[in-house]
Amino acid sequence: ALRDRLFVAVLLASIASGISFFAYLSMSSFVLEHGFGLNAQWFSVVFAANALANIGGGQLSRLVVVRAGPLVVYLTGTTLTALATALLLVLVAAGAGVLGAVLPLVLFMLAAGLSGPNGQTLALAHHGVRAGTAAALLGTAGMAFGPIVAPLAALHGANATAMAVTMATASACGLVIAWFAVRPAARGA
Repeated sequence: ALRDRLFVAVLLASIASGISFFAYLSMSSFVLEHGFGLNAQWFSVVFAANALANIGGGQLSRLVVVRAGPLVVYLTGTTLTALATALLLVLVAAGAGVLGAVLPLVLFMLAAGLSGPNGQTLALAHHGVRAGTAAALLGTAGMAFGPIVAPLAALHGANATAMAVTMATASACGLVIAWFAVRPAARGA
């Protein structure tokens, strides 16, 4: 699997996505509850809305992939995650308040639901008998770096700026990898 350019490109993009996701996961409660004053119940509502957005993105992917194909849906989802986190960064810097954080996070989770399954489809397409091992490597890499990077990003405080900068930076890296490594490798595969 590691000799497959497409697999390695999706693997690297998945690492970036994992970092962005874990920045959201580890810092959002601090940001929304302590930074923006949501109580635990309202945070739960926001967190549930984000989970539903992610599920919705996966379901939308299922409908769109039939016509557009996994590469187009993957690139669309990856681009939308980068746009959502860039919007989050701009709105946090502008002091747009709780809605300026929540709305981009919902869009981020929806877009992640689009990109994630299609990235896995692309990465595993040529791995038949070793698909299980390749999938394990892909999942592990995507989930291994986020739990390390996110706490480091919050060393000076888990605040909206730290979360937005980490998410936007990781998503931008994922975007560059998707367009300049995954896309050419998928087209050449």
